[in-house]
Amino acid sequence: MTVVVKPRRESKRTVFVPSKLWFPFFAAITIIAAIVPIRPEMPRRGFDPSWMMPINEAVATHMRIGHDVIFTFGPYSSVYTELYHPVLDHLIILSSLIFALAYLGATLYLIAGRPRGAGLVFLVFLGWILPQVNIGIEGQLRDALFFSYPLMLSLCAVKLCTGTDSKGYPGRWETVFWAILCIPLGLLPLVKGNMIVECGVMILLIAAYLLYQKCFTLAVTMIVVPVLSLFLFWFMAGQPLQGLSDYALSSFQMLAGYAEAMGMEPSSRGIRAYVPIAEIMSYLIGAAAILWALTNQQSLRMAAKLFLALCFALFLFVGFKSGFVRHDHASIAFSCLLFASIFISFWGWDRKVRIALALSGLMFVCMLRHDVHIREELNLPITTNASRSLVTDELLQADTERKSTASLVNDVVFGVYGRMWNGIRGRLFQPGRVASEYQDGLTKIASAYPVPNLHGSMDIYPIWQTYVLSSPNKWDPRPIFHSYAAFTPRLALLNEQHLRISNAPDYVLFEILPLDQRLPSLDDGVSWTAFLDNYRVVHQDSLFVYLRRTQLMKHSDLSLLQEGTYKIGQNVSLPAIEMPLFAEVDLEPTLWGKLVNILFKPTQVRILLTLSDGSKRDYRVLPNMMKTGFLVSPLVEETKQFSEMIRGERSTLPFVKEVTIVPYHPGWKIWQDHYTVKFKEYRGGAWNESVLSK
Repeated sequence: MTVVVKPRRESKRTVFVPSKLWFPFFAAITIIAAIVPIRPEMPRRGFDPSWMMPINEAVATHMRIGHDVIFTFGPYSSVYTELYHPVLDHLIILSSLIFALAYLGATLYLIAGRPRGAGLVFLVFLGWILPQVNIGIEGQLRDALFFSYPLMLSLCAVKLCTGTDSKGYPGRWETVFWAILCIPLGLLPLVKGNMIVECGVMILLIAAYLLYQKCFTLAVTMIVVPVLSLFLFWFMAGQPLQGLSDYALSSFQMLAGYAEAMGMEPSSRGIRAYVPIAEIMSYLIGAAAILWALTNQQSLRMAAKLFLALCFALFLFVGFKSGFVRHDHASIAFSCLLFASIFISFWGWDRKVRIALALSGLMFVCMLRHDVHIREELNLPITTNASRSLVTDELLQADTERKSTASLVNDVVFGVYGRMWNGIRGRLFQPGRVASEYQDGLTKIASAYPVPNLHGSMDIYPIWQTYVLSSPNKWDPRPIFHSYAAFTPRLALLNEQHLRISNAPDYVLFEILPLDQRLPSLDDGVSWTAFLDNYRVVHQDSLFVYLRRTQLMKHSDLSLLQEGTYKIGQNVSLPAIEMPLFAEVDLEPTLWGKLVNILFKPTQVRILLTLSDGSKRDYRVLPNMMKTGFLVSPLVEETKQFSEMIRGERSTLPFVKEVTIVPYHPGWKIWQDHYTVKFKEYRGGAWNESVLSK
């Protein structure tokens, strides 16, 4: 008689349970370290901190985001920027942790039952590769990480529908789990405004697919939970209910004008001029390969293939627009390409296709390391003041200098794990360290340019809000607190009206600092009449002109001198006057141009100025910004000239006698072949006094 001894169940559990636990643990550490700002960034000088700090301060002081303060980011911007503020720290940690746990749940669910190789590649990508892509840039461009979450939910929806019971209904726990995964869809639009579009479209696509699969409970959950979480997070940020519509409308305004205003190509010559084209073509080829691999997956039904193809196409399109409109953000696009490649591998694609897609994505990201010159070219302002240019370069480079060599090596070697450990150690074992570093950051900013206490409210033009925030003055910003970002006529007029209300800022610090070779008087151009009406120069140093409000005029004294319709490229003679002359130009895109603006970006438009002494100037102009009016004569190119213009010192200013407006590529038919213009003479402020004195 043969006795068969069955193996003990305990031995099997002892062998296999640890092997099942290490991956969730590693995934939790990686995702939390990548998303939660346990070791936050601190205030510093630089271009990006000049918008990061104001948004934090606005939320902390309960200003209405979307009304009092308008930008491309929302009240939870610190979830993206990781910038510390003592009032908001607990809120940002909590909201980031909620997002991280949902991201972790979606990751583990997609990996379950699949080979761990794809999961390991994904975690290595999050923990080491993604943080290194943007070393040397002001902070990390984390757009791809946030864009990827709605795409993950589309994959989860397909998997949930294939795992329903025999009646086609999900179980109770599946519904609860799905509801938890939907919560961040209400948070992400409050982090960055462009997430409204992706999240909104993804919610509709996923809900439609769930309805098609007869998963009615999941479809309703997909609609209801993001809406409820949106309201919940909005209230948690201290924002009023009526302000949510203002935030949505202002975000759409920013999105509508972004491509035209911020679209820029590097002015490289030789072989470098072809690098942007090569990157775009590489991205499109990679995106096409991903969609081809997706639609040829045999394990998916036709409905699932079509649904996922739409979701992946939307994700890749958003990555394309975010990465290539300015092109110094191309790492966003290629990071999205890598996310999509790795997500496909979760479904067990053919090994050759999987490896080819992953390697192509890695190759494209590595190629970005050769494009540092593009960012340098795009970030340098154009100014004729040599001494101011040197100071500006130092300020713009402050962010790249903020990290020591040891810190950079730590980021490369340890990735997000080193930052997480340093953050935990500082918060738990060194009480007060984070708050102390925050104060040290403000002190360094204040010492770089100490703004005196003028005992009144203050705003600063065009961008350096950090100087006012680190000073003892009361901060009273215009709604679009970065002048270059007043993309549309509505946004520009909001800034102009802010200078004409009873509680307008008592003092304004102003400098000329155009972005992307723009005409200096174009940024907040319609506000210049308010400066002439209501403010006078009280001080000037090497950086700023100090203006003080002396009166309150609701409207400017402008008289129409000339009006007409002109062809693109036609020389237009200006009225022969030695008074401030403002131009309102209406140049509309063609139908083809509107489509190009949606899909990519329109061609740039320039203005050629001929001065009274015969010299010429060539600047970039934005058709949307020209509609509300801008100073066309005299030509103001330096901060000193702006001060002279406010004072009415006509003898020292160069006047313009002729202008020509022409697109960079007129043959592409992006813009209409004609435009209308109104020239209006200004006779108020110090200029009126100078006329009377004659």
